[in-house]
Amino acid sequence: MTDWVLDRCRMYKFKPWAAMTSNANIITCDADDVKHILIDKFGNYVKGPKFHERFADLLGNGIFVVDGDLWKQHRKAASHLFATKKLRQFQEIAFQRDALLLSKILTKKAESNAEFDLQALFSALTFDSFCTLAFDNSFDVLRETDATNRRPDFLRAFDDSVSTLNRRFSTPDWLWKLKRALRVGREGVFVADRKLIMSFVNKITRERRQISDEELNERRDLLSAYVVYAKKNNLEQEMLTDAYLADVVLNFILAGRDTTASLLTSLFRVLHHHHAIRDQIEAEIDALTADSSATLDLNTLNAAEFLHATLLETLRLFPPVPVDVKMAREKDTLASNNELLPNEDVTYHIAGIQRNPRNWGDDADKFDPNRWIEKRGPAFANDATMNAYFPAFNAGPRICLGKTMAFAEAKTAVFVLMKHRIRVAVARDDRLDDFKVFMNGPVLQFRGGLPCTASLR
Repeated sequence: MTDWVLDRCRMYKFKPWAAMTSNANIITCDADDVKHILIDKFGNYVKGPKFHERFADLLGNGIFVVDGDLWKQHRKAASHLFATKKLRQFQEIAFQRDALLLSKILTKKAESNAEFDLQALFSALTFDSFCTLAFDNSFDVLRETDATNRRPDFLRAFDDSVSTLNRRFSTPDWLWKLKRALRVGREGVFVADRKLIMSFVNKITRERRQISDEELNERRDLLSAYVVYAKKNNLEQEMLTDAYLADVVLNFILAGRDTTASLLTSLFRVLHHHHAIRDQIEAEIDALTADSSATLDLNTLNAAEFLHATLLETLRLFPPVPVDVKMAREKDTLASNNELLPNEDVTYHIAGIQRNPRNWGDDADKFDPNRWIEKRGPAFANDATMNAYFPAFNAGPRICLGKTMAFAEAKTAVFVLMKHRIRVAVARDDRLDDFKVFMNGPVLQFRGGLPCTASLR
């Protein structure tokens, strides 16, 4: 779907256009519209009941599918948790440990010239790291994925479930509801997968309930901090129910794993095509780690200016969440003069916005990290509106709380792999301008994975 929509964005010269859906959907690649929707009129644009209905079977009333007071409660708690020094220190340990394991796996792949699915390995890496941060429990999925060349049952069930729920957006409501009731097709598989998922999640939440208050205060993971926050603020009845904690866990997993894995997979795919950029990043990392006593802390990661610019450029051209949709609560007129009636949807195509020449200049389709260093192009004219031109991390009150964490994880992986002199090559015919290689889903993922080989420089 991403390639189809992006083609039409180009066909309409990146101006808003109407999609023939049951909900009068307008698709826009206009940064002014995004600013209007996500920032200026934030209160009028919501996920809406249809969005919630389609994802609630898995994500419940979690932060990614709710609006209003419940969203504010989730957001307030999460804002507090992501700002703690304890979590920042914990993430350094988890990210480096898992990246080091991946470097060992890829070194062996290079020595044996074995082909592997890079997307699957990065997905396992980010799952292990985030489960450590979220629950203080690594499930060793990266090691298992490498050993068996398949996803563990929980991960397969979770991925397939998200894909099934996303298909509901392009399926008549009566049809997917009928299939769910009859338990046939993908909806039938989802019913079984959900039982497996909930068994996994309930085990995590039950164990957390049994921990003493003293031990909870000593722990560094997000879920423990969530429980402590609820107790300190007298919110046990609302926030410490089985259903609420399950929603927190599943929304954590969705947020903390897929998007960073998508970024890392796209980055190494890009470097396969742009050796000069790869060489410059390698040289930058070699210089920053030349002193054997140097620690791989946040200061070292942030000193890699060209790597940061390259990650931003990867996010611009290959945003992990390429499309998002909001519902207008009340009648409104967008900045592009398109009118929306109450309960009508508007889709903002993030990939289109971030490739729009009006936002990024005539070379908008060119992969050039230096545009971020030189601040070249219309998008850089005003820092206050930058997120509307570059909504890869959302914008406004819903801007991603895990942005700094995502960059830290991605940079740690790149530092560790390049420090161990690992290079990756795509093992099939590949063109960066081919969006048909991606699956139809909420997160940009390669259909059938990304077969690669590794070598040592």
